[in-house]
Amino acid sequence: SRFRRWGEAVSARIVVVHDDPELTGQVVSALEGAGHEVSVFAEPIAALELLEAALCVDLLVTRVRFAARKSHGVSLALVAKSKQSRMKVLFLTSREHTAHVKGVGDYLLTPLDMAAFMTAVERLLRSGEAP
Repeated sequence: SRFRRWGEAVSARIVVVHDDPELTGQVVSALEGAGHEVSVFAEPIAALELLEAALCVDLLVTRVRFAARKSHGVSLALVAKSKQSRMKVLFLTSREHTAHVKGVGDYLLTPLDMAAFMTAVERLLRSGEAP
C-alpha cells in the first residue's frame, strides 16, 4: 500500500464498497486513471477493518443498501466517520434511497454518469481541505 509523503502530488486514498462488479470496475478504472489509490470491497463488513485502521481515508464511495445481506452503507459510513472525521462519503444510489443519506454524505443517482461521478469526487476531495 502506498502512503503519501508530505508535499507529494499523489492524489487521494479512496475506499469503494459496492456489490455490483460491473459498476465497481468502471468506478475503480476511473479513479485509478485519475491517479487515486483505491481499495475495493464487495460488502461493508469487509471494508470496516480497513476504514477503522487506515491512517487516512479521504473518500468512501458506497451504496445505501446492499441486497445480499440487507447491509446498509449508511451504517458503514457513520462508523467509519467516527474514526475518520475528515473522510467524505459519496453514495451511489437509486432515487428512493436518497433521504437516507442526509447529513451523512453526498450522493449520485444510478445508472451512473462517469463524468458526473469524477466531478463529484474531485469536488468532495477539494472540500476535504477544511476540518
